[in-house]
Amino acid sequence: MKNASRNGIVLRCAVALLPFVALFLLTNAFFQNVYLLEWQARHWYCGLWIVTGVIAIFDFKLSSFISYSNVIAIGLGQILGDTIQKYNISSITPDMNAEQRARLYLHPGFLIWICALLLFVAVFLAVKRYRKKPQHRQLRTIRSLS
Repeated sequence: MKNASRNGIVLRCAVALLPFVALFLLTNAFFQNVYLLEWQARHWYCGLWIVTGVIAIFDFKLSSFISYSNVIAIGLGQILGDTIQKYNISSITPDMNAEQRARLYLHPGFLIWICALLLFVAVFLAVKRYRKKPQHRQLRTIRSLS
């Protein structure tokens, strides 16, 4: 019984960590010049893969959601960050000082990534909590009618 339990835990962790492995391999093979992907790989995904692996032991749905929404959040951060950066660079004028120019050259992808990831997780937890409450209310209503 213990081996089956251990195999289940290992399988859940492997499935939850699969997006991190895929992103790391794809970044090193094809996307070395993409800002957010390169930054994430260089910083070992901010330790998010460790947290996700530990959460997979206790709550597989949450860990899988974090892993796969991380991929979406990175994509959003990169695409929106590139768009915002290009717009900001196009608004640079010759009369701006060096500090203003440097601020407009910054890539906001990291901030977009972290906000999107936190938003996804908050929505997931809210939906998970909301789904539990109506069932209890319905049971109370049914019991009070009988």
